[in-house]
Amino acid sequence: MKISSEADVQNKQPCKSAGVGLAGIAGLISWFDKDHLIRHSSLLMLSSLIASVLNLVFQMVMGRCLAAEEFGAVGALFGLLLMVCIPAGAIQMCMANYAATARASGGNIYMEPIVKFMLLVITPIAIITVALVLAFVHEISSSLRFSSNVPVLLVLVFLVSTLCTQVSYGVAHGLQYFGTVSLAGVMSSLARVVVAYILIVIGFRITGPLIASIIMMLIFFLITWGRVRRDVAFGLSADNGMKSFKEILSYFWPALIAFGVITVYMYFDTVLARYVFDPYKAGLYIQAGSIARIVAFIAGTILTAMFPKVVNAISKKKDCRLLFVRSMALSLVIVASISLFCCVFPSFLAKIIFKTSSAELDQLIRYSVVAFLPVPLFNLLLFFLMARRVFRFLIFELVICSIYILVLLINQPTVNQMLLAIGAFSLVAFLVALYYSFSSLSGGPGSDLDFEPKTMQN
Repeated sequence: MKISSEADVQNKQPCKSAGVGLAGIAGLISWFDKDHLIRHSSLLMLSSLIASVLNLVFQMVMGRCLAAEEFGAVGALFGLLLMVCIPAGAIQMCMANYAATARASGGNIYMEPIVKFMLLVITPIAIITVALVLAFVHEISSSLRFSSNVPVLLVLVFLVSTLCTQVSYGVAHGLQYFGTVSLAGVMSSLARVVVAYILIVIGFRITGPLIASIIMMLIFFLITWGRVRRDVAFGLSADNGMKSFKEILSYFWPALIAFGVITVYMYFDTVLARYVFDPYKAGLYIQAGSIARIVAFIAGTILTAMFPKVVNAISKKKDCRLLFVRSMALSLVIVASISLFCCVFPSFLAKIIFKTSSAELDQLIRYSVVAFLPVPLFNLLLFFLMARRVFRFLIFELVICSIYILVLLINQPTVNQMLLAIGAFSLVAFLVALYYSFSSLSGGPGSDLDFEPKTMQN
């Protein structure tokens, strides 16, 4: 037997240490990527970055082809779009919860409860919303300083297309078909850029981006529905169909409140700015806000990947504390790094998107980014709690959000006051959600133990 010399042992020791070090790093990555959070988040992040670039190009098309007043008008319309489409987000969350729960229980995704949900819930919501907007279309157009009712009417078309899209998107989301969701996001965003540019060039100044957004929704629907229809089954019994429908419906109302709250923090100020400020100041304010919202858009990829995983874990009665920690850590890194870049290089971003920059716009960008810092983190916590079926916190969030709306409506705020209100109220909302998140994980008040999820037995 050959005995190794001391030199041989010393030469092998670094290799052994390096092996242990690499194994430790691999183990750390494997631990952090448990449930494929990083893998799926990275896929969504990549597609989101591509979609963000396309969205940036879309903003550049509007920023370079439209005057500040026109850009402000389009921004206010998009804010109105998302305010009107609040039920759409709730529908998407319901479908995702239904699909994820069925997947976790080993069941099928049945079409009958989805159709029943669409006929009994979505259709009345669409009819009521359309009727209300049509009844006050002239007043809405006048308040937003539009000379025509056409932009507001396009909002209604967008609403219908969005409601349909959220059903297929929610099922694909719940089944964790992140590749399909990513492809749909990229292709639809590309179509929006091309169509918007063509329409603006040929004269559709304000309505062009709206029409392009409607086409984007239709393309997203076709891609996602084409994927999930193969996994949707028929033939569910009447009793089980009604049971599944009731479970979907019971989740819809809390989800509606949740999406209403986050949408108000994200977009209410853009609609109000068009009404309160003069067109030029409103245009600058909305331009700055569009950059601030990029942070929330990119950070949203984490909660998109997290939501079905938490639903799956709760359905199987697994611990999801590490999943929560990883999600918060990734979100904090993303929010902090992108926000810092926006604050340090505001003029660079303004010149890329709007082809021009000014000291006033740069300052507004910095203030807007700081004011919106709590919003994406609150959004993550909101999705986390909704995935765990912790609904009690929504009462407090609804009260905080209502006070926020009243403060802005009563005081006729200045730009700085509006940004201060966004930052202060969204921070309070974040802290409340954070408290309930920790409580739910520790089994304290607001724990999901009080809200045991119902497994959908088909």
